[in-house]
Amino acid sequence: MTPPAAQPTRTARPRARGKAQEARNGLSPTSRTSEPSSYQRLREHLAYLQMTTAAEHLAGELDRALKEKLSATQVLEQLLAVEVEATRERRQRGRLRFARYPVHKTLAEFDLDFQPGIDRKVVAELSTLRFVEEKRNVILLGPPGVGKMVCGLRGAA
Repeated sequence: MTPPAAQPTRTARPRARGKAQEARNGLSPTSRTSEPSSYQRLREHLAYLQMTTAAEHLAGELDRALKEKLSATQVLEQLLAVEVEATRERRQRGRLRFARYPVHKTLAEFDLDFQPGIDRKVVAELSTLRFVEEKRNVILLGPPGVGKMVCGLRGAA
């Protein structure tokens, strides 16, 4: 006995839809080809990466790029620069919050007239924080009540 002849298998082909059927299904010729624009995809990517500041500045930077004929690299660099600056500020605020300083004041707010014995040049030099870059320590000496702690806290902020 010989085996039966193999019958060809039918593969399913997608049916072509007519315009009437598409209309019944709520599809229009434009809706089936309508995909998110590049701008929309960029916004989605920036949102996914949690780069909210860059997403907020995207439209403005793209408009500026058109006006000034900037390259894509220049636009991207500016968007990333804005995002990096926002991230630095956010991290700095987090560090200050984590440090739990009793007050938040800056060295610029320090009343140098309160202690006439304080050398303004030394305070100005310390405010540059160059000692940090040079990996040196600063020790504030003096009797109680002259503002050592306040000066130290303000210098840290």
